[in-house]
Amino acid sequence: MERIRNARGNEVELRPVTAEEIIACGGRIARRLSATREILGVMAIGSCAYGKPDAFSDLDLRVFGQAREGLVDRICEICTEMGGKRDDDATTIHFPLDSPAYLFDGLCVEFEVLDPSSVDEQIEDVLNCKQLDAGLMHALRTGQVLFDRHGDITRLQERLGTLPYPEKYLDWIRSVALDCPMKLLIQSVHRGDYAQAMEWLVKFYYDCLFILFARNAQFFPGRKRALLQTVRQLPHVPEGFCEFWEKVLSSGVSDRQQVIDYAHGLVNELK
Repeated sequence: MERIRNARGNEVELRPVTAEEIIACGGRIARRLSATREILGVMAIGSCAYGKPDAFSDLDLRVFGQAREGLVDRICEICTEMGGKRDDDATTIHFPLDSPAYLFDGLCVEFEVLDPSSVDEQIEDVLNCKQLDAGLMHALRTGQVLFDRHGDITRLQERLGTLPYPEKYLDWIRSVALDCPMKLLIQSVHRGDYAQAMEWLVKFYYDCLFILFARNAQFFPGRKRALLQTVRQLPHVPEGFCEFWEKVLSSGVSDRQQVIDYAHGLVNELK
């Protein structure tokens, strides 16, 4: 076992696993979940789903159903019956306690319950340019269906396939990103409030990634471990982008003018 910092920012004890082990575990869990009538489907997302897991990848499962509270309890019961151990370290304020995570022999499996009708409404909002949950759209587009009782997940994926992304959305994305965090970042740096500056720098970083993925006709996959490795695989990335963010996010804001100059350059390039 090794201590690994997971995608939620916490350290968990994991062992190296193969892609075959991850997929097999997902299949076993999906089969057990399918016996519960209220569970309409199960989908694996993340690196495992699109075939690029590493030795310490976790397994992210989206469970579709309408009785959310009861389904979370049932998922926990099934995981316990299967020998899983509740992993409270995998939960932060960004991922509520009713999105449980369990360890199965050193493999972390994280669950989230989704209501198909709610997802349908979100896709409708995306089609009407009212909102864009890029992480959810990425998950749906790249996810691997493990169980689909009535075809709800397949229908949602097919509907998402009609989305004219990113041409229709780039201007809208730019209008709701970049400018505000950029302004507040600069103000914080000039005040010498480096703790606040780091918060706005991280927000600015994710806004940049949101737009960068869109420019490469891909949905931003959300916060994940080794995210910059994924960025490096994009066809079109601003020069020095990954190197700059690796340095700044690991060491903090030290050279304020360098940060401001580079941030200004990114805004101009991404617009």
